[in-house]
Amino acid sequence: MEPQIRFCTSADGTRLAYGTLGQGPPLVSVNGFGGSLERDWGTAESRAFFERLAEGRFFVSFDRRGVGASQREVDDFSLDAHIADVAAVADRLQLEQFDLLGGDDSAPVGIAYAARHPERVSRLVLWAPYA
Repeated sequence: MEPQIRFCTSADGTRLAYGTLGQGPPLVSVNGFGGSLERDWGTAESRAFFERLAEGRFFVSFDRRGVGASQREVDDFSLDAHIADVAAVADRLQLEQFDLLGGDDSAPVGIAYAARHPERVSRLVLWAPYA
């Protein structure tokens, strides 16, 4: 399986790269700050992990602002900006409701998005979060 890479624009005009794979109920994954679509899909271990997540699902992952194929020259790295980025990707894909995965440093983004938009998040999955 090869991911389909596309772009969308966040509320402040920041260009975001996102990839989709599979079909079924949507799962949106917020990459950790060091993650990137190109690097993650370029390693066999990561690729296998994402392909497993996409089995029977519409899997969505995106490069966070300032990283990977998303716009790198960005001034705003606030929590509000990252929450707006999740919303931009979900809105672009017309996802009314979806499961949301946040790991490591992206867990707070997932938590905050789910708290602000509980009607859109079916399930919140946190992997190795920290305070």
